[in-house]
Amino acid sequence: LDPKLFNCNDIVMATGEFKNKVYTLIGGILPWIEIEYEISWEKIKTDFSNGNYIIHNEIDEILYTSNKYTWQKIKLNPSVIGNQKISSVQINVAGEVFITASKSLYKYNALNYTWLKVNANLHPYPGQTISDFAIYKDVMIETIYGHGVVISLDQGLTWQTFEDGL
Repeated sequence: LDPKLFNCNDIVMATGEFKNKVYTLIGGILPWIEIEYEISWEKIKTDFSNGNYIIHNEIDEILYTSNKYTWQKIKLNPSVIGNQKISSVQINVAGEVFITASKSLYKYNALNYTWLKVNANLHPYPGQTISDFAIYKDVMIETIYGHGVVISLDQGLTWQTFEDGL
């Protein structure tokens, strides 16, 4: 394997000899799994959300799996999001995929392969970039760069500060 190695959130990855393959070793599970999809090595990130392992970068695609072996792929850069950088990816218990980009939250529509903008810009800190968020059941907690945390109990339609923004 090439010397480059990446380890985060229970996922270990290494580029192949010709830098066009990604191999994963998740949580010490053997053997190495060769992912059939290519993903850019630049600025790669991983997340773990509601039983799903997620690999993504800032502007291209997301790969995710719940069984550690069969990976699914979603394009991350549709026209509605444009060239905004993706800061985080989460999957709720129903299997719906959410991403944050700039000041907004987006939900993936698997029926027509598009992203729908959720009203995250209505949170108490609308001028701030979303740096990260977490989702569990129907509750989303959004971390706002430089300010605090807001929470939504209705999938991002209404927001309130959480613990006074911490």
